[in-house]
Parts: sequence; structure tokens; C-alpha cells
Amino acid sequence: MALAIFLIPIVSAQIIINEVMPNPIDDCSDCTEWVEIYNNESPTNISLWILNAGGKNITLNGFIEDYIIVTKNKTKFLQIWQINDSKIIQGTTSLNNDGDEVILYNNNLSIMDNVAYPPINENKTYSKLLNLSWSICGPTPSMQNNCSQSQEQEQNQSNQTNPTISINYPYEVLNNGTEFEATLNLSNFEPASYDLKIEIKNGTSNIGRIFTGEEWQSTFYWIYNAFSLSSSDFLHIARLKIDPEKSFSGVASIQAKVRKTNTSEIFESSSLNLIILPSAPMQEDEEQENETDIQENESQHDYEYFITNIPEIITENNTNFTISIRIKNNQNESKTFELWSYVYRANKCYSQDREANKKEMIVNAKAENSTELYNQLNLSEIKENGDYKLKVKILRTEIKTPKEFTYNRTINISGIKSFKSFNDENEEISSESHSNNSNVIEYLSKSEKIKKSSAYIFLAVCIAIAAYIAIKKKL
Repeated sequence: MALAIFLIPIVSAQIIINEVMPNPIDDCSDCTEWVEIYNNESPTNISLWILNAGGKNITLNGFIEDYIIVTKNKTKFLQIWQINDSKIIQGTTSLNNDGDEVILYNNNLSIMDNVAYPPINENKTYSKLLNLSWSICGPTPSMQNNCSQSQEQEQNQSNQTNPTISINYPYEVLNNGTEFEATLNLSNFEPASYDLKIEIKNGTSNIGRIFTGEEWQSTFYWIYNAFSLSSSDFLHIARLKIDPEKSFSGVASIQAKVRKTNTSEIFESSSLNLIILPSAPMQEDEEQENETDIQENESQHDYEYFITNIPEIITENNTNFTISIRIKNNQNESKTFELWSYVYRANKCYSQDREANKKEMIVNAKAENSTELYNQLNLSEIKENGDYKLKVKILRTEIKTPKEFTYNRTINISGIKSFKSFNDENEEISSESHSNNSNVIEYLSKSEKIKKSSAYIFLAVCIAIAAYIAIKKKL
């Protein structure tokens, strides 16, 4: 049996989506379409992970050693590809040939990886390459992804008469007006001037805003003469944000539309999902350190930070959780960052250690990089459910003061009581129960306890007097 060797470099994400085949050649209406998932580290338990392939959820189980392939029909797939059948998982995929999205969730429903692919010709795959970019290539299940020049030329020739648009963007954005970028990849367009519209919609309502170069406007409107093409292939970067006045959070759609200026024919990308999160602004809190170091001044756009996958509520099912951090470096030289995070309340840390998950990441000039921070709570120290804070620190190593991002989060773990705080300092907790239910705790003030004790004392005195009188009569 041949040994499958993957040459994708080790990246921060341990388990990734590696290759997508939405449009295979088969005799069963694309029943052999597939998604390849790659593990670049040690064998990992992926039980109860979910692969969403074109809107259909497939629950994964067992361990992944190096790779697995999820396909709609395992028997038909193995008739085409001679691959170890233990690596093949059958699931109800629904990959759209005109472009779609594939998302990989872990068992806490945190997104581990996702990719939006463009329209794919028959028997081609969307493949992650050595430089971590994506390209349309020939299929290589169980083997190294390799998009040769001849394959690219073949793809271009087959699409010469079919202009295509693909759009890449952050999978999750905030609803508070924070800017993000979408990159349009236009192929096989005639050299000309083009108008652009990128719709971000909640159903039928546009909830996004796009920068025209001079001002922000609703994504409902076209940008006239947005760009001019001098060659058939072109990349365009658009600045977008969610309109904070819409107060929307949830799943929206994003779709790019292009037309030649002064014409009516419109070319569209696939309509894809965009997750819009409620904003969690940084807050001043009680854990402020004495910062005597002066951080260098930097433009708002020198570096951009994106922190996602933070659980809103921490329960017994996700006391160990992973957050995602992406940094965009807009400078002309590479930068090194140190990143770490921890959960705390007041001045006490409830993670294993404040810097237990610290890691280093290099971001090249005019590029971006991403990583994940694994957070593990120290359950033995958590005595109360309630409001806690998650601190994320990002330090550019050439300076001394890190950037800090603070998020309010709730811990609600079964078996840990939620205690109330009382303003009346005379109030105490009584161990006495209101009823036969020993789990009900009664709260009594000191004055109430004195009244209750006095009644018992008075009753005891009365009994003693009655006993004394009865004894006297007998004598």
C-alpha cells in the first residue's frame, strides 16, 4: 500500500480543510463529490465534530491520523479512487458546482476552518497549496496538492468565454461598524471600466456599507467606475462594514456583482454566508496594570486584529476552548507578535496560568497570518458561577506594552452554585431549610435570628415553670 505524503507546512491550525471536489465525473449525479480534511500533527479525536458541506451537516467520529475524505457515496468513490477505505467517510454532502462554502466545527461548535470556493469545472478541485493560498487544480486525494502550470493553463482555457467572480472575506465580522475587507478575484473579463456592488443582506434588506473611495454608502447601491481592467484577470479589495444602526446579528448573505459601465449585463459571485456577531467592546476593568512604558504611536490601519470564536457562555462542555486570532500587517516589513489569553475576575486568574498559552507568530509584510489560542480553565479554583472576563493580549515584540482586548463572559457550570451578593451587611446565610428540601438555603438577618431564638427561649422557660409547678403540687 502506497504511503500518502502531505507536504503542506505545519501551520497553527492542526486540522484543516485541504481539498474540495464539488463537480466530479461520475454516473451518479455527483455522488462522488468529496472534501479532504488534513491533520498536520498527532492523531486527534474528532468525535462529534461537524463538517458542513454546502449546507449539509455531517457528524464525524473517531480519530484522524493524517487525512480523511468525506464523500456522498463511499462505494462509488472507491471505484474511481484507489485509496485506503478506512480513510473514507460517507456523508450527505451538497456541494454546489457554482460555488459554495465548507465549514469544519469542533465538538464545541467552534469553527476550526472554513473555505468559500468559486465555480469549479468538471473534475477539478479547489486546493490549498504550500503557500497556504487556494487554487483550482487537478484532484489529488490522499496526496500532496499540486497545481501545475499546465493545469492552470487548462483551467484558464476552459473558462476563456466564461467570466467568473470569487470573493474571499472574514467568515465572522462584528455588527458595530468595524471595517473588514473582501477580496474579489475576477477572471476572464474584458479590459474595460466596471461598476461594482457587494450586497450584504439579511433576507431582502441590505445591512452593509461599502467605501466608494470617497465616502461610505449602503451596499444596496452600485459604485460606478469602481475599477478599470487592463487584463482579463484582476484582484480588487473592497472595504466593508456592517451598518451598526441595523442592530443585526446572525447569519447574513454576501454576494459580489459586477457589470461593465453603461451596460446592463451583470456577473455575480455565489451568494455565501457571513456570520455577524454582536459587538463585545474592550472595557476598562479592575485588572489594570501600571503601564509606565510608552507604546509607539501607530496608525489605526498599520495593524488590524480580528479575534473570533469566543464562547458567550462557558459550561461544563467547553471549559477548554479555543479562540482564533488573525493579524493583518499593513507595514512594509515583517513583524513578530506574542499572543496569550486567560480568564479572570477581579485580580484572580482562573486559567491554568496567565501566560500558559502564550505563542509567537510572524506576520510578513503586507500580509496576514492567523493562529489559535487554547484556553484551559482551572476548575478547582472556580467556586461560583457568574460574570467573568476573558483577556486577550497581543504584543509586538519590538515594544514593551501589549494591546489588550477584554470580553465579558458568563461561566455556568453544573454543580457550582450561583451566589447572590447582599448590600445589607447584617444579612447572613442560615443553614436551616425552608422546607424538607435540603438544597434550599434560607437568608436571615441578625434581627430575625434574634427574634426566632427569643421565641425558643421563652418556650423553654414556660415549660420549665410548668414542670416546676407540677412537681410542687405532687409534693
